Amino acid sequence: MKESIRAGLCHLTSTLSPNPPSTRLPPNSQSTRPTERDTDQVLRDGGYAELSGRRVAVLSNPSGVFQDTLHHLVDDALAAGVDIRFVTEE
Repeated sequence: MKESIRAGLCHLTSTLSPNPPSTRLPPNSQSTRPTERDTDQVLRDGGYAELSGRRVAVLSNPSGVFQDTLHHLVDDALAAGVDIRFVTEE
């Protein structure tokens, strides 16, 4: 079971990556577009649509907050209607 969860998270992370490694911009690029975003930011920006209809477990830590709102990932996802079944913090 743990392997299937790990594989699912790796797949989810890779499919949500806004800039796969081959398309990341160089550090000195003139673009204003960010070169990387955390998976939780990508999920939030998409309204957690990728998690719709799924049962979700969250492994986080006390620093799992969004810097712009200071809301914890779990609180934000629950408010968006995500079916979170299990939460643990390290």
